[in-house]
Amino acid sequence: MQGLYEIAYKEGFTRGVAESALEIFAARNMEVPDEVEAQILSCTDFVQLESHLIGSATVNQVEELFD
Repeated sequence: MQGLYEIAYKEGFTRGVAESALEIFAARNMEVPDEVEAQILSCTDFVQLESHLIGSATVNQVEELFD
């Protein structure tokens, strides 16, 4: 059973990865639709978040992130 500290750490870490992906889009001057932002921020699967993070640096359009 996970303790409160482990759960909080994981939630904070995944939130940080999600926010990093959004910051990369912003740095690339790419507008992220509200529904995509919400989907990224609500994701708790680290493998998927890692894919979003890499995609935020490599896709030409935000919509490609989910292709």
